[in-house]
Amino acid sequence: MELSEQMMFSNSSCPNFQYKKEFSVWFSIFYTVLCIAGVSLNGLALYSIHKRKEKITSSLLYLINLTMADFFFAFLLPLRIVYFAMGFRWKLGEAVCRISGYLFYLNIYSGINFMVCLSVDRYIAVMHPITLQRFRNVSFAKGICIFVWIFTCAVNSITMFLPNLYVKNGTDELCMEYSTLQNNPGLPGKVLISCLVSYCLPLLILFFCYWCVGVKVCQMFWKNPVRNKPGRFHRKSLRIIVVVLLGFCLCYTPYHVNLAQHMVKVLRGPVACDTHQTFKVYLQSTISVMNLSFFFDPFIYFSAFRNHRLFAFKCQTRRVIDNPSSSSKTSSSGTD
Repeated sequence: MELSEQMMFSNSSCPNFQYKKEFSVWFSIFYTVLCIAGVSLNGLALYSIHKRKEKITSSLLYLINLTMADFFFAFLLPLRIVYFAMGFRWKLGEAVCRISGYLFYLNIYSGINFMVCLSVDRYIAVMHPITLQRFRNVSFAKGICIFVWIFTCAVNSITMFLPNLYVKNGTDELCMEYSTLQNNPGLPGKVLISCLVSYCLPLLILFFCYWCVGVKVCQMFWKNPVRNKPGRFHRKSLRIIVVVLLGFCLCYTPYHVNLAQHMVKVLRGPVACDTHQTFKVYLQSTISVMNLSFFFDPFIYFSAFRNHRLFAFKCQTRRVIDNPSSSSKTSSSGTD
Protein backbone atom coordinates (compact mmCIF):
# COMPACT_ATOMS: atom_id res chain seq x y z
CA MET A 1 0.00 0.00 0.00
CA GLU A 2 2.94 2.35 0.00
CA LEU A 3 2.32 3.01 -3.69
CA SER A 4 -1.23 3.99 -2.83
CA GLU A 5 0.06 7.10 -1.16
CA GLN A 6 2.06 8.36 -4.10
CA MET A 7 -1.05 10.13 -5.39
CA MET A 8 -0.02 10.90 -8.95
CA PHE A 9 -3.57 11.12 -10.14
CA SER A 10 -4.43 14.66 -11.19
CA ASN A 11 -3.08 17.17 -13.59
CA SER A 12 0.15 18.93 -12.73
CA SER A 13 -1.70 22.25 -13.20
CA CYS A 14 -3.57 21.79 -9.93
CA PRO A 15 -2.55 24.38 -7.33
CA ASN A 16 -0.86 23.27 -4.11
CA PHE A 17 -3.47 22.17 -1.62
CA GLN A 18 -3.67 24.05 1.69
CA TYR A 19 -5.49 22.56 4.67
CA LYS A 20 -7.83 24.75 6.68
CA LYS A 21 -6.72 25.79 10.14
CA GLU A 22 -9.49 23.67 11.65
CA PHE A 23 -7.81 20.56 10.27
CA SER A 24 -4.57 21.47 11.99
CA VAL A 25 -6.32 21.82 15.35
CA TRP A 26 -8.41 18.68 14.90
CA PHE A 27 -5.56 16.41 13.89
CA SER A 28 -3.34 17.75 16.68
CA ILE A 29 -5.97 17.04 19.33
CA PHE A 30 -6.89 13.67 17.84
CA TYR A 31 -3.33 12.34 17.75
CA THR A 32 -2.57 13.68 21.21
CA VAL A 33 -5.53 11.79 22.70
CA LEU A 34 -4.63 8.73 20.63
CA CYS A 35 -1.04 8.84 21.88
CA ILE A 36 -2.04 9.04 25.56
CA ALA A 37 -4.74 6.38 25.35
CA GLY A 38 -2.78 4.05 23.08
CA VAL A 39 0.42 4.14 25.10
CA SER A 40 -1.53 3.55 28.33
CA LEU A 41 -3.46 0.57 26.99
CA ASN A 42 -0.54 -1.05 25.20
CA GLY A 43 1.64 -0.47 28.25
CA LEU A 44 -1.00 -2.11 30.45
CA ALA A 45 -1.11 -5.11 28.11
CA LEU A 46 2.67 -5.60 28.24
CA TYR A 47 2.73 -5.02 32.00
CA SER A 48 0.01 -7.61 32.45
CA ILE A 49 1.90 -10.17 30.40
CA HIS A 50 4.98 -9.59 32.53
CA LYS A 51 3.18 -9.74 35.88
CA ARG A 52 0.94 -12.70 35.08
CA LYS A 53 3.91 -14.68 33.76
CA GLU A 54 1.80 -16.35 31.10
CA LYS A 55 2.97 -19.58 29.54
CA ILE A 56 4.18 -18.68 26.06
CA THR A 57 1.84 -20.07 23.43
CA SER A 58 1.47 -19.37 19.73
CA SER A 59 -1.50 -17.05 20.31
CA LEU A 60 0.24 -15.11 23.05
CA LEU A 61 3.34 -14.79 20.87
CA TYR A 62 1.31 -13.18 18.07
CA LEU A 63 -0.35 -10.87 20.60
CA ILE A 64 3.01 -9.78 22.00
CA ASN A 65 4.31 -8.98 18.51
CA LEU A 66 1.12 -7.08 17.70
CA THR A 67 1.57 -4.99 20.85
CA MET A 68 5.24 -4.37 20.10
CA ALA A 69 4.32 -3.16 16.61
CA ASP A 70 2.05 -0.60 18.22
CA PHE A 71 4.92 0.61 20.40
CA PHE A 72 6.93 1.40 17.27
CA PHE A 73 4.04 3.62 16.24
CA ALA A 74 3.96 5.34 19.64
CA PHE A 75 7.36 6.96 18.98
CA LEU A 76 6.05 8.47 15.73
CA LEU A 77 2.98 10.15 17.14
CA PRO A 78 4.80 13.14 18.74
CA LEU A 79 6.36 13.89 15.34
CA ARG A 80 2.95 13.90 13.66
CA ILE A 81 1.41 15.98 16.46
CA VAL A 82 4.06 18.69 16.04
CA TYR A 83 3.66 18.55 12.27
CA PHE A 84 -0.10 19.11 12.45
CA ALA A 85 0.19 21.73 15.20
CA MET A 86 2.55 23.76 13.00
CA GLY A 87 0.00 23.87 10.20
CA PHE A 88 1.23 20.86 8.19
CA ARG A 89 4.83 22.08 8.08
CA TRP A 90 7.76 19.72 8.56
CA LYS A 91 10.89 21.01 10.30
CA LEU A 92 13.00 17.89 10.85
CA GLY A 93 14.47 17.37 7.40
CA GLU A 94 14.11 14.78 4.67
CA ALA A 95 15.85 11.84 6.36
CA VAL A 96 13.63 11.89 9.46
CA CYS A 97 10.56 12.25 7.24
CA ARG A 98 11.42 9.18 5.18
CA ILE A 99 12.29 7.07 8.22
CA SER A 100 9.08 8.05 10.02
CA GLY A 101 7.05 7.28 6.89
CA TYR A 102 8.66 3.87 6.68
CA LEU A 103 7.95 3.08 10.34
CA PHE A 104 4.39 4.35 9.95
CA TYR A 105 3.54 1.80 7.26
CA LEU A 106 5.57 -0.87 9.00
CA ASN A 107 3.25 -0.59 12.00
CA ILE A 108 0.09 -0.62 9.92
CA TYR A 109 0.87 -3.68 7.85
CA SER A 110 2.71 -5.69 10.47
CA GLY A 111 -0.38 -5.21 12.65
CA ILE A 112 -2.61 -6.55 9.88
CA ASN A 113 -0.33 -9.54 9.35
CA PHE A 114 -0.28 -10.45 13.04
CA MET A 115 -4.07 -10.11 13.21
CA VAL A 116 -4.32 -12.67 10.43
CA CYS A 117 -1.81 -14.95 12.18
CA LEU A 118 -3.79 -14.79 15.42
CA SER A 119 -7.12 -15.57 13.73
CA VAL A 120 -5.67 -18.50 11.78
CA ASP A 121 -4.12 -19.79 15.00
CA ARG A 122 -7.50 -19.78 16.76
CA TYR A 123 -9.13 -21.41 13.72
CA ILE A 124 -6.61 -24.26 13.85
CA ALA A 125 -7.04 -24.62 17.61
CA VAL A 126 -10.81 -25.11 17.26
CA MET A 127 -11.23 -26.80 13.89
CA HIS A 128 -8.07 -28.95 13.63
CA PRO A 129 -6.73 -29.34 17.18
CA ILE A 130 -4.97 -32.64 16.42
CA THR A 131 -4.11 -32.85 12.72
CA LEU A 132 -2.67 -29.34 12.46
CA GLN A 133 -1.40 -28.94 16.02
CA ARG A 134 2.20 -28.74 14.79
CA PHE A 135 1.38 -25.35 13.28
CA ARG A 136 0.61 -24.06 16.78
CA ASN A 137 3.98 -25.12 18.12
CA VAL A 138 5.81 -22.24 19.78
CA SER A 139 8.92 -22.81 17.66
CA PHE A 140 6.83 -22.68 14.50
CA ALA A 141 5.07 -19.51 15.72
CA LYS A 142 8.44 -17.88 16.39
CA GLY A 143 9.46 -18.65 12.81
CA ILE A 144 6.21 -17.11 11.54
CA CYS A 145 6.80 -13.96 13.60
CA ILE A 146 10.34 -13.60 12.25
CA PHE A 147 9.06 -14.12 8.71
CA VAL A 148 6.29 -11.52 9.18
CA TRP A 149 8.77 -8.91 10.41
CA ILE A 150 11.28 -9.59 7.63
CA PHE A 151 8.59 -9.66 4.94
CA THR A 152 6.88 -6.48 6.17
CA CYS A 153 10.18 -4.63 6.58
CA ALA A 154 11.28 -5.61 3.06
CA VAL A 155 8.00 -4.77 1.34
CA ASN A 156 7.64 -1.42 3.09
CA SER A 157 11.25 -0.39 2.41
CA ILE A 158 10.08 1.10 -0.88
CA THR A 159 8.31 3.79 1.18
CA MET A 160 11.58 5.53 2.00
CA PHE A 161 12.39 5.96 -1.68
CA LEU A 162 9.12 7.42 -2.92
CA PRO A 163 10.09 10.67 -4.69
CA ASN A 164 7.24 12.69 -3.24
CA LEU A 165 7.19 11.37 0.31
CA TYR A 166 9.12 14.50 1.25
CA VAL A 167 8.53 17.71 -0.69
CA LYS A 168 10.10 21.12 -0.23
CA ASN A 169 7.66 23.70 -1.56
CA GLY A 170 9.37 27.06 -1.31
CA THR A 171 9.94 27.70 2.38
CA ASP A 172 7.54 24.94 3.42
CA GLU A 173 8.54 21.32 3.91
CA LEU A 174 5.84 18.68 3.57
CA CYS A 175 6.06 15.14 4.90
CA MET A 176 3.73 12.33 3.89
CA GLU A 177 1.55 14.79 2.00
CA TYR A 178 2.51 13.57 -1.47
CA SER A 179 1.86 16.92 -3.11
CA THR A 180 4.19 16.45 -6.09
CA LEU A 181 1.96 15.17 -8.89
CA GLN A 182 3.41 13.25 -11.79
CA ASN A 183 1.92 11.23 -14.62
CA ASN A 184 2.00 7.52 -13.96
CA PRO A 185 -0.71 5.71 -15.95
CA GLY A 186 0.09 2.30 -14.46
CA LEU A 187 -0.08 3.38 -10.82
CA PRO A 188 -3.89 3.19 -10.24
CA GLY A 189 -3.95 -0.44 -11.37
CA LYS A 190 -1.04 -1.28 -9.06
CA VAL A 191 -2.81 0.43 -6.19
CA LEU A 192 -5.98 -1.60 -6.74
CA ILE A 193 -3.93 -4.80 -6.79
CA SER A 194 -2.28 -3.70 -3.53
CA CYS A 195 -5.73 -3.14 -2.00
CA LEU A 196 -6.74 -6.66 -2.95
CA VAL A 197 -3.60 -8.20 -1.47
CA SER A 198 -3.17 -6.11 1.68
CA TYR A 199 -6.82 -5.55 2.63
CA CYS A 200 -9.29 -7.79 0.79
CA LEU A 201 -7.30 -11.01 1.20
CA PRO A 202 -6.79 -10.58 4.99
CA LEU A 203 -10.46 -9.63 5.33
CA LEU A 204 -11.55 -12.83 3.57
CA ILE A 205 -9.27 -14.90 5.81
CA LEU A 206 -10.69 -13.25 8.94
CA PHE A 207 -14.28 -13.82 7.78
CA PHE A 208 -13.49 -17.45 6.97
CA CYS A 209 -12.01 -18.05 10.43
CA TYR A 210 -14.91 -16.29 12.13
CA TRP A 211 -17.51 -18.24 10.15
CA CYS A 212 -15.94 -21.66 10.74
CA VAL A 213 -15.36 -21.15 14.46
CA GLY A 214 -18.81 -19.57 14.88
CA VAL A 215 -20.53 -22.49 13.15
CA LYS A 216 -18.52 -24.96 15.28
CA VAL A 217 -19.58 -23.28 18.51
CA CYS A 218 -23.23 -23.12 17.44
CA GLN A 219 -23.24 -26.77 16.40
CA MET A 220 -21.92 -27.80 19.79
CA PHE A 221 -24.80 -26.00 21.46
CA TRP A 222 -27.53 -27.15 19.06
CA LYS A 223 -26.64 -30.84 19.39
CA ASN A 224 -27.11 -30.79 23.13
CA PRO A 225 -27.61 -27.43 24.87
CA VAL A 226 -26.88 -28.96 28.28
CA ARG A 227 -24.10 -31.47 27.78
CA ASN A 228 -22.34 -29.89 24.80
CA LYS A 229 -22.51 -26.29 25.81
CA PRO A 230 -19.46 -24.57 24.23
CA GLY A 231 -16.58 -24.50 26.68
CA ARG A 232 -14.51 -21.52 27.71
CA PHE A 233 -11.80 -22.43 25.20
CA HIS A 234 -14.19 -22.31 22.23
CA ARG A 235 -15.97 -19.17 23.42
CA LYS A 236 -12.64 -17.46 23.93
CA SER A 237 -11.45 -18.39 20.44
CA LEU A 238 -14.64 -17.01 18.92
CA ARG A 239 -14.38 -13.86 21.04
CA ILE A 240 -10.80 -13.21 19.92
CA ILE A 241 -11.68 -13.60 16.24
CA VAL A 242 -14.73 -11.34 16.61
CA VAL A 243 -12.66 -8.59 18.25
CA VAL A 244 -9.95 -8.91 15.57
CA LEU A 245 -12.52 -8.80 12.76
CA LEU A 246 -14.35 -5.85 14.30
CA GLY A 247 -11.15 -3.87 14.79
CA PHE A 248 -9.96 -4.68 11.28
CA CYS A 249 -13.23 -3.58 9.66
CA LEU A 250 -13.61 -0.39 11.69
CA CYS A 251 -10.01 0.79 11.36
CA TYR A 252 -8.90 -0.29 7.90
CA THR A 253 -12.06 -0.32 5.77
CA PRO A 254 -12.61 3.48 5.40
CA TYR A 255 -9.05 4.07 4.17
CA HIS A 256 -8.97 1.27 1.63
CA VAL A 257 -12.52 1.90 0.34
CA ASN A 258 -11.77 5.61 -0.13
CA LEU A 259 -8.51 4.75 -1.88
CA ALA A 260 -10.05 2.15 -4.19
CA GLN A 261 -12.89 4.47 -5.18
CA HIS A 262 -10.47 7.19 -6.19
CA MET A 263 -8.33 4.77 -8.18
CA VAL A 264 -11.40 3.66 -10.14
CA LYS A 265 -12.19 7.30 -10.94
CA VAL A 266 -8.63 7.82 -12.17
CA LEU A 267 -8.82 4.76 -14.41
CA ARG A 268 -12.00 6.09 -15.98
CA GLY A 269 -10.41 9.37 -17.03
CA PRO A 270 -8.83 12.68 -15.88
CA VAL A 271 -9.65 13.72 -12.33
CA ALA A 272 -10.61 17.33 -11.61
CA CYS A 273 -8.51 19.30 -9.15
CA ASP A 274 -11.34 19.73 -6.65
CA THR A 275 -12.00 15.98 -6.71
CA HIS A 276 -8.37 15.28 -6.01
CA GLN A 277 -8.25 17.83 -3.21
CA THR A 278 -11.36 16.35 -1.63
CA PHE A 279 -9.68 12.97 -1.83
CA LYS A 280 -6.66 14.34 0.06
CA VAL A 281 -8.91 15.51 2.91
CA TYR A 282 -10.66 12.15 3.04
CA LEU A 283 -7.29 10.41 2.86
CA GLN A 284 -5.96 12.18 5.96
CA SER A 285 -9.26 11.53 7.76
CA THR A 286 -9.32 7.82 6.93
CA ILE A 287 -5.65 7.48 7.86
CA SER A 288 -6.60 8.89 11.27
CA VAL A 289 -9.31 6.25 11.56
CA MET A 290 -6.83 3.58 10.49
CA ASN A 291 -4.46 4.71 13.24
CA LEU A 292 -7.18 3.93 15.78
CA SER A 293 -5.87 0.37 15.58
CA PHE A 294 -3.15 1.62 17.96
CA PHE A 295 -5.93 2.15 20.51
CA PHE A 296 -8.00 -0.91 19.54
CA ASP A 297 -5.30 -3.60 19.44
CA PRO A 298 -4.85 -3.96 23.25
CA PHE A 299 -8.47 -5.06 23.51
CA ILE A 300 -7.56 -8.06 21.38
CA TYR A 301 -5.23 -9.06 24.21
CA PHE A 302 -7.84 -8.36 26.89
CA SER A 303 -10.37 -10.49 24.97
CA ALA A 304 -8.08 -13.50 25.38
CA PHE A 305 -8.90 -13.64 29.11
CA ARG A 306 -11.97 -14.85 30.92
CA ASN A 307 -12.37 -11.47 32.63
CA HIS A 308 -11.49 -9.33 29.66
CA ARG A 309 -13.04 -6.07 30.73
CA LEU A 310 -10.33 -3.57 31.45
CA PHE A 311 -11.09 -2.84 35.09
CA ALA A 312 -11.87 -6.46 35.94
CA PHE A 313 -8.60 -7.40 34.31
CA LYS A 314 -6.65 -4.88 36.40
CA CYS A 315 -8.30 -6.10 39.57
CA GLN A 316 -7.52 -9.70 38.70
CA THR A 317 -3.89 -8.83 38.07
CA ARG A 318 -3.63 -7.05 41.41
CA ARG A 319 -5.18 -10.04 43.16
CA VAL A 320 -2.58 -12.37 41.65
CA ILE A 321 0.24 -10.12 42.86
CA ASP A 322 -1.18 -9.78 46.36
CA ASN A 323 -2.09 -13.46 46.72
CA PRO A 324 0.44 -15.74 45.01
CA SER A 325 -1.59 -18.81 45.98
CA SER A 326 -4.26 -17.79 43.48
CA SER A 327 -1.83 -17.69 40.58
CA SER A 328 -2.62 -21.28 39.67
CA LYS A 329 -6.23 -20.34 39.08
CA THR A 330 -5.64 -17.19 37.11
CA SER A 331 -2.98 -18.79 34.96
CA SER A 332 -5.65 -21.10 33.54
CA SER A 333 -7.38 -18.08 32.01
CA GLY A 334 -4.45 -17.23 29.78
CA THR A 335 -4.20 -17.59 26.04
CA ASP A 336 -4.37 -21.25 25.03
